[in-house]
Amino acid sequence: MSDKISVNGNEYRLEDAVRLGLVEPKHTPAVDTVPSESWTVAEIEAWADAHGIDLSGAKTKPEKLAVIADFEYAAPPVG
Repeated sequence: MSDKISVNGNEYRLEDAVRLGLVEPKHTPAVDTVPSESWTVAEIEAWADAHGIDLSGAKTKPEKLAVIADFEYAAPPVG
């Protein structure tokens, strides 16, 4: 689900490359805390709901986290 990029001959998921400081994010997430694997599914769903992220197509915890990561690192809408 997530984009992969190559930096210095190594392949990274985009969100990992941003977190490692290897590339600049397309925009800075508006929140300081983003869900991770240590969160429960209920916590992830509550966080996503509070931030207007639709997780209806995501069934598993990794899918839900991927939707959130894609949302956080996607370019904001123009206009």
